[in-house]
Amino acid sequence: MYPIARPYVTIRQLCALLNILKYRAQTVEDFENQFATSVGRAYACAFSGGRVAIQKVFEALEIKNQTVAMPSYTCLVVPYAVELSGNRPLFVEPKVGEFGTTAAALQAVAAISIPTHMFGKVRDQPVLSPNTLVIEDACLAFGSKIAGRAAGTLGDVSIFSFNRSKQLSCFGGGIAVTDRRDIYEKLKVFAQYHATFWDEVAQVFKSFFFWWFYRPSIYSFLKMFGSASANVTDFSLGDCSLDKSYSKSFLKSQAILGLGQLKNADVILAERRRIAAWYDANLRNFSDITIPRLTPDVELSHYWVLLKKPRAIVKERLFKEGIAVGVPNDYSCPLTAHYAANYNPADFSVSSALASSIISLPFYVGLTERAVRQICAKFKQVYESV
Repeated sequence: MYPIARPYVTIRQLCALLNILKYRAQTVEDFENQFATSVGRAYACAFSGGRVAIQKVFEALEIKNQTVAMPSYTCLVVPYAVELSGNRPLFVEPKVGEFGTTAAALQAVAAISIPTHMFGKVRDQPVLSPNTLVIEDACLAFGSKIAGRAAGTLGDVSIFSFNRSKQLSCFGGGIAVTDRRDIYEKLKVFAQYHATFWDEVAQVFKSFFFWWFYRPSIYSFLKMFGSASANVTDFSLGDCSLDKSYSKSFLKSQAILGLGQLKNADVILAERRRIAAWYDANLRNFSDITIPRLTPDVELSHYWVLLKKPRAIVKERLFKEGIAVGVPNDYSCPLTAHYAANYNPADFSVSSALASSIISLPFYVGLTERAVRQICAKFKQVYESV
């Protein structure tokens, strides 16, 4: 069975986690510095997740009781992080035919905004000024660009994530990058590293487990015994809570993995582009679906497809054919239970339509052209039968 995603971490990189000398020679600060350089920023602070980094930006800058504009179609942890920092999210709908709300549209309604490069596409560049604050959500866009400028260099501070489905993965964690020393110095106070020996041991075990679990043969074997089903989504709304146990340190073991990922970043991105091109060649002339428009400036986080037929049926049948497909963002934030009482569903028809029709096909380094052809053939067969 083809899993939805699989981080590209080599066995050599994993074995580096068992080398005690690595923990003496390399630090979290080494990873922060190299990551900042790789995206063209001066400073970086690593946290236990991208969502935590967003919350800590507000807390470090002592921003409270402010309205923060963000897309209605974004990961729900973004508005939750804003709320937990003591501020109020304000959702702005994208235009018809687009995933992302432009930075200009967000800045038109609030002085503080969080533009999101949904699935890797940078819509426009925000205008920075002393009277505004732009927190760029680049979690899905490592390597993407607009007009020659890299994602992660467009905000006053920018956020990246290193979860399993991202272009670069440390099996968790996130980072905030900025060129503003005043922001960096305040953030650094919130990025203290107090990990215990057992925190590191648990993370190393987790890294080996997920590397093993997402190997296609193991994944297929475990699926046979019902370890998961087609109805298990990639993201649970119950995982959004940012309690104190979640806001832990970025670990040395994650930094060691991250340094290895940065060394292989060009290879990872090039291979993902090649796999996206194979999907494009097999699906571009298939009717009744919408697929990504591939451009040199976009590094896709997911190979998404918009369906016109019932998603649940397509997903279930593909699962039976050995293809695990995901639903990367199956909600419009203002229409979720937490926010629905304050918003009119009619005002969010674009994001709700996107949320109800999107799936993501398997997309990770290691897929061969033959495998992509098989996935696409099964997808067409299943889709036509619905």
